[in-house]
Formats: sequence, structure tokens, C-alpha cells
Amino acid sequence: MTLQIKHYWQTKKLGECFKLRSGDNITRKMMGEEGKYPVYGGNGIAGMYDKFNLSGSNIVIGRVGALCGNVRHIKEKIWLTDNAFKITDWKYDFDHAFLTYLLNFKNLRSYARQAAQPVISNSSLEDVLLQFPKSKEEQKHIVAILDKAFAAVAKTKENAEKNLQNARELFESYLQNVFANPGEDWEEKKLGEMCEIRPPKNEARTKLKETDLVSFVPMEDLGIHKKKFIPIKEKQLKEVEGNYTYFANEDVLLAKITPCFENGKLGIARNLKNGIGFGSSEYIVFRTNKDLAPEFLYYYLSRNEFRQEGAKRMMGAVGHKRVSKEFIENSVIPFPDISKQRHIITKLDVLSTEIKKLETIYRHKLSDLEELKKSVLRQAFNGEL
Repeated sequence: MTLQIKHYWQTKKLGECFKLRSGDNITRKMMGEEGKYPVYGGNGIAGMYDKFNLSGSNIVIGRVGALCGNVRHIKEKIWLTDNAFKITDWKYDFDHAFLTYLLNFKNLRSYARQAAQPVISNSSLEDVLLQFPKSKEEQKHIVAILDKAFAAVAKTKENAEKNLQNARELFESYLQNVFANPGEDWEEKKLGEMCEIRPPKNEARTKLKETDLVSFVPMEDLGIHKKKFIPIKEKQLKEVEGNYTYFANEDVLLAKITPCFENGKLGIARNLKNGIGFGSSEYIVFRTNKDLAPEFLYYYLSRNEFRQEGAKRMMGAVGHKRVSKEFIENSVIPFPDISKQRHIITKLDVLSTEIKKLETIYRHKLSDLEELKKSVLRQAFNGEL
């Protein structure tokens, strides 16, 4: 049904409709688990506090931080920090749920000043044009339609996200089973025995001149759950041999620093310029011996269990922790003969390809659902539902 209400609507500047006032300053030291009321700021619920400065029905807008420009309708008692605005001094009688939809539709984050992190000022929003029905009943009618539509979208999105998670868990379960249930003819050895870890850089100088080009692979070019990465950057050998990590075709790269290690950043080096590459100093490089296929090692390293165990043994300062050399060298890998490894690799490759197809379908569906939400909002605020 189309709501023929557009001619009943009015257009006003945001500053003509209400005022925005930031919350009160509160330090993290003042917050704790024992507090009575949630503390809401630029990053959402940040803790608890013994006092509240908002109660009843309120609309708050993130002013700075991750939720900059995000609009929420809050009905509980909270403490609002100075990293968010509250709406006060109402000049028009808005339905709060309607205004929340409207302000989110206006994408207030786009009015932020870009500094180290986006910041919205009060004055930057005063001239934002708002179109809305004069009648509060009409506003509530639109909210009822949007609530119903968005509830359906949310349910579909929940199912797609669950299917996406299930697809990844299916592959992880199969992968874990491969290494958790080795055959009787399998051997077990430490990675330090099966691989040369961090091959020496002087190999490159014995093969190339200092002006020859080599592939350059920074951390952002190493994939997550991707066996192959594409080396697209090139540099002269003399530019990279000093401060970067050396590797060659068929070597396996693994990120050792948090959070890249936990996220599963690793891959097999192939198609390198002149067969040689350099990259982040945060790489661990494995060169397998004749009894271990690089692809088999890749799948061993890509398991959740391996990353979880490695994360427990990380060393260093917070934010700069690295998986320990001892953990890597002493990790025990079970393996069959090379022909059986190839057979297992083929089966894992096929399953991985099918899982990635499913993941692509579900990610597209999630993207389509976000576009659908935007489309519904556009129709709502053009009187075209």
C-alpha cells in the first residue's frame, strides 16, 4: 500500500526542531561491573555507573568514536557520556521511534569532521533538512510498517549469518578430523624437523643482482583462509633485503603477530617475481622438506585449534604479542606419505571451493539485505511505502 501523505509533510532544519546536547564527562575509572546503570558513549555500552542522567524515552546520537552518527532510541535509565548527544528542547511533537528511523536515514556520520577519528559537532547538524508528517499518528503508522519490514529483514539476516557460520564450521570440522584421526601408517614429527623455518636472505643475493626485481608482499596482501595470495607489488632487491622477511616460491607464510595470527593470515608463495619475495618482518616462513607438501602444511596451520593454542603462548606487550618460536618449532604435525597427502589435499581443495561458494552466496545475501533496508527507508521518507 502506498501512503499518500507527502503533501501533508513539512520540511524543517534539524536546528529548528530540537537541540542537541552532549552528555556528561565520566572517566573509565568511575565505571565498574558493580554499577547500577549502563554507561553509553561513543563506543556503545562501556560499563556501569551508580548514577543515571537519562531516563524514560530518549534519542541519543553518537558524537565521536565507532558509533559516530549512529542514532538510538533508548528507554532505559543510562548515564550518557560527552561522546554522545541527547535530543532536548523539542519544538515539534515527534514520535521517538519515527525520528530514530529518520535520523538514521539521514546518515549523520557523513557530517562528521574527519580527524584521528570522526567527530560530529552540534553546529554541523543544525542545517540538516528533515521531512516528516505533521501528524504524530501518521508517524506511528510509518513506524509500524517499518518495524514489520525490518523484523522480517532481521530474521532473514540472522538466518544468512547462521548459514555463513555453519558453512565455515563444516569445513573446520572436516579439517580438524583429518589431523585428529591420523591413519596407522602416519608419522608424527615436530615442525622444526620437517621445515626450514625462516630461510636465510643470502640465498637471494646468490641468485639475483641488487637491481633485479622481486615480489613485495606486505601484511595486507596476505589473505585470511586463502591458500593462494597474489603478489602484485615489486621492488628492487636492494630496497627490501635489509629490513624485510625473505621467502621463495612454495614457501608457506604465516603471520606471527596479533591479531593477524589469530585471524588466520597465511598462504603459499607462488608466482613470485624471479621466484623470490620479501615481506613483513612479522612473517614466519616455512620451507618444507621432500616428505611434506606445502599445501598439507598450509591446511595444518589453518586449523582453529592450532591458532588457539598458539594464541595462548604468545609473548610481548599488549597489542604487539607474537606467537613464540618455541611453539612453532615444537608443534607436532601428523602426516602420511606424500602420495596420500596429495589425495587429502585434493579433497580439502574441493570442499574448500564449495564452502567458499556458499560463503559468497550468503555474503551477497547479507549485502542485499542491507540495501533492502536502505531502499525501504527511502520509500518511507518519500511517502512511497
